[in-house]
Amino acid sequence: MKADRPSYLELKDHYEAKLFLHGDNHRGVDWPNKLDAETRYRVMMDVLDFLESERDNAPTVLDLGCGLSHQYGFFVQRGLNIDYTGVDISTEFIERSKAKYPNNRYIVADILRDEKRIPSADYVLANGLFTEKLSMTFGEMWHWVGNMLIAMSKKAKIGFACNFMSTNVEWQRDDLFHLSVDQLIEFVSSRISKEIIVRSDYGLHEYTIYVAFSQKQL
Repeated sequence: MKADRPSYLELKDHYEAKLFLHGDNHRGVDWPNKLDAETRYRVMMDVLDFLESERDNAPTVLDLGCGLSHQYGFFVQRGLNIDYTGVDISTEFIERSKAKYPNNRYIVADILRDEKRIPSADYVLANGLFTEKLSMTFGEMWHWVGNMLIAMSKKAKIGFACNFMSTNVEWQRDDLFHLSVDQLIEFVSSRISKEIIVRSDYGLHEYTIYVAFSQKQL
């Protein structure tokens, strides 16, 4: 790997390899189980209910690391009217998403380098973006995640949601990013917002956080 190439771009290479190998399905975005992937889409979708404010128009959603837009497809299947923008650093994923959903807005961008090109939205989602670290050290991954969380908070008007591998498990894999809830909450509450919901009620070896910026009780 070139010295001037950010270590997190290894994730781009990894997911593109999965896409080329498996195509447009759950394995193409490196989810090993279709039903588990759909559970994650549902939990991400629930952020609209948990953090919703009264509104007359469709909520805007910014999907970071949108991949093949399976999250948007889940919204459509549930009959939700969403003003959706998909962002990914991979041109391959964006082109495939555009072909499926030409009426959506898609942007090839890295939010850490191309912040001005990415619009704000009511909700920012990052589903699976922080679950694998591959050959990165924990420190490298945590540094990137911290920067990403701050970047997400700047784009979210109502709140954001993302998921992580849990440390409360009987096993941990070196290529996955297992992050303790305490470490995450300490960072988010001190740097971003104290309005945090942690969900680990959906039967997978992970958890999802919803972070809000409103004054209402969560």
